[in-house]
This record gives sequence, structure tokens and C-alpha cells, in this order.
Amino acid sequence: MDAELDTLVTALYVMTDDLLRAQPERVPARLKGCSRHGPVTRSC
Repeated sequence: MDAELDTLVTALYVMTDDLLRAQPERVPARLKGCSRHGPVTRSC
């Protein structure tokens, strides 16, 4: 059961990521601060 759940969660994550890349205007605003992809503001 855990393998099936992991597969489902991964598929949902990938699908969501693909949809947000296709429509970046739907990406919610982020709080100021650092992200895992680099600084979002100059204060990082």
C-alpha cells in the first residue's frame, strides 16, 4: 500500500508542477525570504 501511495503522491506532484509551469500566473505569491532555488529578496 505504501508504494502505491508514494506513486500517487509523486504523480500528483509532477502533474501540479507541470500545470503551474504551463500557467505561471496561477502560482501563488510567495512570502519574502529565501527559497530553496536561491534568494527571493536582496536580504538573503
